[in-house]
Amino acid sequence: MGGRQVLALGLHNPYVFKYVACFSASAFLGDNQYFVRSYEDAEKLNSQIKLFTLMVGSEDGLANAAGNSNAKKFIEVCRKYELNHMFVENPGFAHEDASWCRDLYKFMQYAYK
Repeated sequence: MGGRQVLALGLHNPYVFKYVACFSASAFLGDNQYFVRSYEDAEKLNSQIKLFTLMVGSEDGLANAAGNSNAKKFIEVCRKYELNHMFVENPGFAHEDASWCRDLYKFMQYAYK
């Protein structure tokens, strides 16, 4: 629930949050997402957000495991509408602290350049 809340708060309030980092987030169920639906949505976000990242473990059952690739589906939507983003998949990691620690470290490397 935390990753989806980050998406909802960050992408719906880009004038408040300039950095949005989602770790192990399941962006939507099936094809029903409400974050980026058009080029206009992406353009608005691109003009206000400095860094948007979505990071998941390759074995994360909530966001990325076989048959449930919601994170990858959302990244396809980001690419389709040209939303600036960074997608990172951690090979061998699941929905776990070790993955999130790695994600936070990677995110901080980009956020504080």
